[in-house]
Amino acid sequence: MASTVLGVLFPLSSPGLDASSMALGSNLILAVQRVIFLFAAWLLIVVILVMASQGRLPVEISGRGLRYADTVETQSGLTETAELLRRLNEQVDVLDRRLAAVETESTCKRCVEE
Repeated sequence: MASTVLGVLFPLSSPGLDASSMALGSNLILAVQRVIFLFAAWLLIVVILVMASQGRLPVEISGRGLRYADTVETQSGLTETAELLRRLNEQVDVLDRRLAAVETESTCKRCVEE
C-alpha cells in the first residue's frame, strides 16, 4: 500500500531526466514501474528482517533472490563445533587437575621445608 502511494506521489519527471527514456514516454508506465520497484524493495527488507528474527541471515543477495545457507550444512557445522567444544572442555579439565596437583605438591614441599 505504502509503495503504491510513494510510487504515485514521487514527481513523475526530474530535471534533466526524460520519462520517455525509461517508460516508453508514458507517465503511467513510469508510475507503475516505481510502484513495482518500491514494493519489491519493501518485500526484500521485510523478508530479511523476518528471517533474521528467526536467526537466519542470507548468505547471498542477487538478482535471482535471497540465498540462505543449507540447514544440513549449518547443522553439521553446529554438531562439529559442539564436539570440538566438548574436547576443549575435557582438555581444560585435565589441565586444571594437573595444575591442582602441582600446586598441592609445591605446597607440601614448603610445609616439609619449614
